Amino acid sequence: FSDALIQENKKCLQEIIALAEQKNIQLIFFIPPKSNCYLQFRNQLNINYARTVLDSVLQGANIALIDLDEVYNFPDS
Repeated sequence: FSDALIQENKKCLQEIIALAEQKNIQLIFFIPPKSNCYLQFRNQLNINYARTVLDSVLQGANIALIDLDEVYNFPDS
């Protein structure tokens, strides 16, 4: 985990959003569900920080966010 990487990703998302607006393209952001195994090993503080940054980028933008990570998870096989 690196704050610099999160900020770089934020900048990329902002550029994608700006380009979509210029081209009159409607964006949809999708967060897929995770497996139980993955959920056990992720750092929740880092995930929360990244989500806060994502939410700040999307705030005020007309972009749908489908977050299945909060609703579903897949059983491990």
